[in-house]
Amino acid sequence: MLTCAAGAPGMARGTEKGMARPRPWGWNTAWVVSSTPRAAAAAIGAAGRPPLLLAAGGEAAVRAAIATMPADAPPPVIVGDGDAWTASWSLSAALREDAVIVVHGGSAEYRALVRDRELPPLLDDTGQCWVLEPGNGPRRATWPFGHVPLNRSSK
Repeated sequence: MLTCAAGAPGMARGTEKGMARPRPWGWNTAWVVSSTPRAAAAAIGAAGRPPLLLAAGGEAAVRAAIATMPADAPPPVIVGDGDAWTASWSLSAALREDAVIVVHGGSAEYRALVRDRELPPLLDDTGQCWVLEPGNGPRRATWPFGHVPLNRSSK
């Protein structure tokens, strides 16, 4: 897991100032908002996808990490809590239209980043999350990375 004190999913590797070029992977970067970002990043890493951990004020480090990734690498999974994503507002804006947004936590994380007036579908338990794909509304999904505790003590 690469820890960054904050890549833009819409940014292709090696491009300047967010100039996007088409990705060869067929799907976009995932932007994960979690109330327990370290635990979520560890679960994602254990599943074989190296995550980038976004910390408040770490946007430049995430952008630099994405720029140095090989062109044939899968799109990054950027994981942070609501505060880190709010502090990285330009990264959030760059990703909002192209990235798949996954919210694993609660309504506070959802409302902080998604900025949608409609309420998302209710979640039944901590094994679920909200997924927002570009151009679509939120849908309830199963958190694909196993059980991750949703309490602040696991940060």
